[in-house]
Amino acid sequence: MLVPTLSTASVEQCVAQLRSTGAVRLQGLADRESVARVVPRAMKVQRQRDSGPDGLATVPRLHELGLRVTALSGHGDAELATAGCTLVHPARLKVLACLRAPDQGAAFRLVDGLQLYRAMRRRYPAAAAVFSDPSAAFFGGSGGVRSAVFACGTGGRVALRLRLDALVDWYPAARDHLVELQDVLARVAVVVRLRAGQGLLLDNHRWAVGQEPSAAPYRVVQALGMSHQDLPYGFLPYRALRGGGQA
Repeated sequence: MLVPTLSTASVEQCVAQLRSTGAVRLQGLADRESVARVVPRAMKVQRQRDSGPDGLATVPRLHELGLRVTALSGHGDAELATAGCTLVHPARLKVLACLRAPDQGAAFRLVDGLQLYRAMRRRYPAAAAVFSDPSAAFFGGSGGVRSAVFACGTGGRVALRLRLDALVDWYPAARDHLVELQDVLARVAVVVRLRAGQGLLLDNHRWAVGQEPSAAPYRVVQALGMSHQDLPYGFLPYRALRGGGQA
């Protein structure tokens, strides 16, 4: 875990975990100032539209966003998305830090792109192929980008680009397979609860995040940025075995 001691060892451990699973649990984030001290050690912070001078932005709660359940997402009160997917080059890293939370914690729904891709290939191979097409969807308005949900890179590596709201214009073939995508998202999603002082550092090219509804107040801040260290493109869906084959 990366803690506000800012030690070199903790940063190196954090980078190793990012390369392995794309997700790191954070702790000891007592206030906004401690988050602002830790984040620059993990990434080169990118300013967001709503960020303060420290580069952090408060995450609006669902009722503040006015979100409603939509037929497209299946559970619209947890709009899963990778950050900045309407940009040509989305931020590589994302930090979520909980500053205040109810007893049960601030809940977020997470989807690991590795598990999503594997499950799509296993259950719905035709759909997986369609969502791997570079023309699968147009993310954003006039200044958006056309891309695959599963963007393939060199060496068989894959990066996730996902959102499920009205800012996505699906290619007809991809729209025909949205039910399959929804089914697998529901199967592989996990709920993580952050208590005050806890956080997550996520590979934004691998993990999609959505909020869970909460009647109790909480305060979460986020930061986006690029890693100081060289991280390989996306994730590797299958590990090559000696003599051929995949694990």
